[in-house]
Amino acid sequence: MKAALNKLVCLLISLGFSILIWQAGEVKLAVFWAKASVRISGNGFQEVTYVSSDSLLRSYIPGVGKVPDPLLLAEESYRMYKTRIEPERLDAFLKLSEKLENSIDTSGRIPQTYDYKAARLVQPWYNSATQAASAVALAARAGYLRNPDTFQKAKIVFSYLIPDSGTLSSRLPDGSVWFWEFGPENYSMKGMIQTLLSLHEYHRIVGDPLAAELFSSGVKALQKKLPELQTKGWLDDQYHKKNQRSEHWELTNLLYELNAITPDSLFTPALAGFQHRYNQSILLQLTQRPSFGRLFTFALTWLLLYLIAFAFLRPHKPRSNQDDSPALQ
Repeated sequence: MKAALNKLVCLLISLGFSILIWQAGEVKLAVFWAKASVRISGNGFQEVTYVSSDSLLRSYIPGVGKVPDPLLLAEESYRMYKTRIEPERLDAFLKLSEKLENSIDTSGRIPQTYDYKAARLVQPWYNSATQAASAVALAARAGYLRNPDTFQKAKIVFSYLIPDSGTLSSRLPDGSVWFWEFGPENYSMKGMIQTLLSLHEYHRIVGDPLAAELFSSGVKALQKKLPELQTKGWLDDQYHKKNQRSEHWELTNLLYELNAITPDSLFTPALAGFQHRYNQSILLQLTQRPSFGRLFTFALTWLLLYLIAFAFLRPHKPRSNQDDSPALQ
């Protein structure tokens, strides 16, 4: 009876700690294990960003592998530009933005140089988020170097975001504009928000009124499509392979960034619901959105903690009082 009670106590204690760990740290744990898996075996279960041997940010995509990502290159270049007061960061900005400029192909765009079967895309293909972020980084490079040729390249990259100028954006029936990360009709929330954030920044540093117009039209399109891009209150991007909660949190944070620069904070009501979903009890999350990976790793965490608890709390047999000293002759 005591042994059974002890096991029950260990089960409850380990369950409580498992819930606390997952509630607070699931997203960080998922990223940690994904990066560790990619680093050790070269394969992983979700998309992650890592630093390659040449000190450049690259992406690992399940089913594709380790790939160069010009979007990361553009974003890191502009991040270094904004903090260029330090000589090392200024040098990094110039090197990264030069590499970005040199990656422009004969069409005047910056390509993705890998096949992406999930969206039926064959290299070279182009996405809106990369072009928008690249236009910002190239405009910053042009301004710093006072180089009109680089500025012209930035404007050409930006021009491909205009509807009817290619396959990077389309006007919806209500006149709003959707920007395509993975080609027409493949709705991706992540790429859409990243494009809008870059359009706002491009308008801020260049002053192009068309960028502001595209931003407003894009916000309108996202507001309309947002209900279709969630599942029972959870944000989901079918073209990005990530832990469910990690993806929801990433998209929610991007939407917070966008909401901060939209008139009247249009997405505030929706964000309250998304934040509530994220903070929901982990047990409810696992039952409402079950997936083999999450259930398996939670059960593994619970098992490991149970074994630790059992090792500390198991009853110990009393030591024998028998005198082991040799009998007197």
